[in-house]
Amino acid sequence: MPRRRMESLSRVTLALLVAPMLPLPGGRPMVSTALAAAGAGQPESAQPQGPTQAEADRLFQQQKYAEAAAMYEQIVEREPENPTAWFNLGYSLHITGQLERALVAHEKAAEIAPTAQLRGPAVYNIGCANALLGRKDAAFAALVRAVDAGFTNTQLIQQDSDLDSLRDDPRFEEIQTRVQQRALPIAFRQFNFWVGKWDVYNQAGQRVGGNRITLEEGGLFLQERWVSGNGGSGQSINYFEPVGRVWKQVWIDSQGVLETSGTFEDGAMRFRGERKLRSGRTKQQKMVFTPLPDGRVRQYIEESDDGETWTVYFDGLYVPAGSEAPGAWTPESLTEQPEAEEGGADAGRHAGVLAGLVGLWDLSASAGNIDEAAIEALIAFEMDGGDVTGFLELDNERVPLEDIAHDGETLTMRLTAPTGDVYRFRGEVTGDTMRGVWTGPNGLELNSRASRRVL
Repeated sequence: MPRRRMESLSRVTLALLVAPMLPLPGGRPMVSTALAAAGAGQPESAQPQGPTQAEADRLFQQQKYAEAAAMYEQIVEREPENPTAWFNLGYSLHITGQLERALVAHEKAAEIAPTAQLRGPAVYNIGCANALLGRKDAAFAALVRAVDAGFTNTQLIQQDSDLDSLRDDPRFEEIQTRVQQRALPIAFRQFNFWVGKWDVYNQAGQRVGGNRITLEEGGLFLQERWVSGNGGSGQSINYFEPVGRVWKQVWIDSQGVLETSGTFEDGAMRFRGERKLRSGRTKQQKMVFTPLPDGRVRQYIEESDDGETWTVYFDGLYVPAGSEAPGAWTPESLTEQPEAEEGGADAGRHAGVLAGLVGLWDLSASAGNIDEAAIEALIAFEMDGGDVTGFLELDNERVPLEDIAHDGETLTMRLTAPTGDVYRFRGEVTGDTMRGVWTGPNGLELNSRASRRVL
């Protein structure tokens, strides 16, 4: 294995594993006060028999991987739920060419990793080991899992010699695109719910055309290719303009050019602009793309000659190509939510109201008066297919938000800190304000308030 890769990967690995709990400005851990209180008066644990984690980590940092692996094996036997020890054991075995044994450790690390910062790289290492063992399908399956688990290291996947056997396979380019897209700031990904191959139906349930939306240039813009049922066609490019902090769409067809600008707000992508016809006339247009709870998308267009009187120009329901036709539909039927089963833990998870969360929120939290907040952080929500995903970011460290749900009245979600501690949120969203309480171990309660950030 080339020395170059060993050095670059070890730096990446150590950067992931050394970071403990999310720090506050000033260096204090996120819940330092609560943890200190929780630990007060507790008896000191007995000294471990055999090598310590610090001793193994020291050998690991010195790149003495065979010796480190021997120590980590003793540590995981003593502490079978220690994700860092399993991760470093897998890495050490991988580096020394013991790939079958490394796979076992990689899988265990991925299974018990408490955060995406550890889980994503652990699953990525599974892909690397399978690639070196000539198991292409297993390697690609693991790389897809890695991206889904939070792996975003675009430079590593481009340069890693472990993956050289995969680079001529068309699937590798798809993986690279997914990693690049995942690594982009959330603002660049707000329109990704539109990506896909679609059949489009009017309200009468008649298919009016097909549309294919793809991510291009590593996710920097969306390319639309529309073919109508009567043979007409058109294309658009859609991109986030970072200086003005707005989305742009440029559409071209046989009739002319449409240029619009917009933002994602109130659960939908909203554009407005001017359509310049080849005849010399101009018309104003408003477009709304709404992601629906089941992964479908509604596109609604209005047109005006004077900007005061508007008429419906297009109203289409996007359904994944090849899916069953939806039949006749109305806007009201698209937003109706089935009644939750009594006691169902997943009730309301995909409620349409969640789409309104998409964007960035500035969070303040405190164990006391919220106006004297001890924690200042960022929360980001985005659409991923029909689901809303998110993360909390504090001092450039991100922790995924999980189980995001809304039952029509209450917003709930949870996060797992790098220490393994679980924190749960319960609150409400009113307009551009989110209020509630985070609860954690040992009875910790943090009052929180978040305000939507205007992009």
